[in-house]
Amino acid sequence: MKKYQFLLILLNGMILIEKVHAKIIVVEHKTVDSGLIQKAIDLSEDGDIIRVNPGIYQDNLNFGNKRIIVESSQGAAGTIIKAKEKMNSVVVMKAGTLRGFSITGGVGSPRKSSYGYDYYGGGVNASGDSIIENCAIYDNGKGTARKNAGTFGGGVYAGGSSAKVILRNSLFYDNYAWACGGAIMLDHGARMRVENCTIVANNSTAFFGHQGGVGMANGGQIEIVNSILWGNSGSQIESFSSIYARGTSALVTHSLIDGGYTGQSNLLVTQADFVDSMNPTGGDGFFGNEDDGFRLSPTSIAIDHGNTNFENAGSGFDLAGFYRVQGKQMDAGCYEFGDRKFDSDFGIEMIEVNLSQPVSIGYPKYPPLEINLPKFEIGRHEITFGTWSEVRKVAEIQLGWKLVKGTQGSGYENTTPRHPVAHINFFDVALWCNALSKISGLQPCFQVENSQGKKVVFEPDLLQEAKRNGIYMDWEANGLRLPTGNEWEIAARGGLKNKKYPWGDQYPGTQLANWYVGPGMPNSTTEVGSYLPNGFGLFDMAGGVSEFVWDDKLVPEARRINLIKDNLTIRGGTWNSGWKPEVSFGSEIRLSSSGPVGFRIVKGSGFLPERGAPAVGAPEDVPGGLVNYIALLGEVRKEIVAAESELLA
Repeated sequence: MKKYQFLLILLNGMILIEKVHAKIIVVEHKTVDSGLIQKAIDLSEDGDIIRVNPGIYQDNLNFGNKRIIVESSQGAAGTIIKAKEKMNSVVVMKAGTLRGFSITGGVGSPRKSSYGYDYYGGGVNASGDSIIENCAIYDNGKGTARKNAGTFGGGVYAGGSSAKVILRNSLFYDNYAWACGGAIMLDHGARMRVENCTIVANNSTAFFGHQGGVGMANGGQIEIVNSILWGNSGSQIESFSSIYARGTSALVTHSLIDGGYTGQSNLLVTQADFVDSMNPTGGDGFFGNEDDGFRLSPTSIAIDHGNTNFENAGSGFDLAGFYRVQGKQMDAGCYEFGDRKFDSDFGIEMIEVNLSQPVSIGYPKYPPLEINLPKFEIGRHEITFGTWSEVRKVAEIQLGWKLVKGTQGSGYENTTPRHPVAHINFFDVALWCNALSKISGLQPCFQVENSQGKKVVFEPDLLQEAKRNGIYMDWEANGLRLPTGNEWEIAARGGLKNKKYPWGDQYPGTQLANWYVGPGMPNSTTEVGSYLPNGFGLFDMAGGVSEFVWDDKLVPEARRINLIKDNLTIRGGTWNSGWKPEVSFGSEIRLSSSGPVGFRIVKGSGFLPERGAPAVGAPEDVPGGLVNYIALLGEVRKEIVAAESELLA
């Protein structure tokens, strides 16, 4: 995404957040038929994002040719678009992305025919490069006779050789088309890819065939993967008959098709095994929640049946907001079996370090230095590849940030997502931390100096500026960051004084840490937590992978630094090196270097004098007539915090 200019404009219930080359338009629900979403579309340009807050919106939307993203802020369950004009499509799009809505009540875009009018795409009429994901498309195309019912594609119609449409993580239920394709219709050379969709109980009539699920005509071609088609009238997947079937094709893999279908890893079973197909919306009456009836029962054959070996921006969450891939494989259909939902902390466990008195750091490599720090929270484990990947997926969905993939520890064949992430550089880590901070509603810590000389939040578009000017730390931000060198060493020592390792002076051998000592050690990284914790309950502060820290040299100092520009340090040893994992040892690397290096995160102010100022300790006894400025500064900070609390109250 582009950098915010923080210009907020309130316009008829919409907030426009202007950006350098794009903008976000936030639509706040006012009245059912206010037309606010379409007004936002009319104001938008290519690259813009329209974010719609929960509510029931009665409208018919037309994207035109705009390559925009129209997304809900809280998913399909709370954000419903119902056709204002029934005899039209709910949404018409020739490009762009539609994400996270319930779409209902449309018949289709009208087109004159020998019968009067035919209607195309009751829910969505799509062409061009269009993406529809995490949507519930239901009860479209309905009518009592041909003249007021959908004709082609009750749920979605894609027509024309320019159409390259993607349907992803979406539900199609109880849609109707009079002639072809109760749920989906491909026509006139259109191409479509259907990923992880559930298409159930849609209907059409027996007119040149009977295609209640997916219909194809006039060269329309479809690829279906990881999906469930069940209980649709007539055929689940079929071409319009006669000459209209020419050039049509369907490639179906890793899917559950009622009655079976030829293709790799498609299964023939007698029931789909939903939780409660007689109560599709569950007790709340809305699709997109954990009580949905088309979620998978524990015995469903669709569990672990999907192909996980493809990536897309929408595969991070299912229709109800649960994480994808909670088992060995991705499940088939729009619902993933399991109970893991989005959580702003992503399961990262933090340990508070709160020093009651100064501690000694530096031993045995450097002269001991007595230091005290404000309390801070530090990750119990190094960030795992699994956590890194989950944040990376959410960052792409919510922020539009594309972060690097990294590796599962060593990246060797025997690794798992529980291994620490590795083969990432300092810029990758800073962006990931900023992304997690933004997702969690916190102020990002890492900043760069832009072309105007202003310090702004480090985002992917500012990578070149970061490489030229370095990265700054905003110590007043409440987000997530790397530990300073001092914080890392204090945490690694676990409360011990003048000891070599996190557990004391005992040589690591093969039992205390994963680092190279010869035969008997793992020839790879290991899962986090595989060795005993230190006195603070922190794991892997020695061995495994080295860890980035916010410091540019190893010699301990009682002052902080605000800028990392050329080099930074890594600490803790590594599994494939003879370098001893002593708590005061480390190495300096370039900011763009990567390898068997990972990290753990910290939350805390890190308030200390800046490097370059003298290291001053609080006086034990202040003579009369002199001011204890350390104590005074503490009182001033308390007053500022109290004043801010009153303003925010």
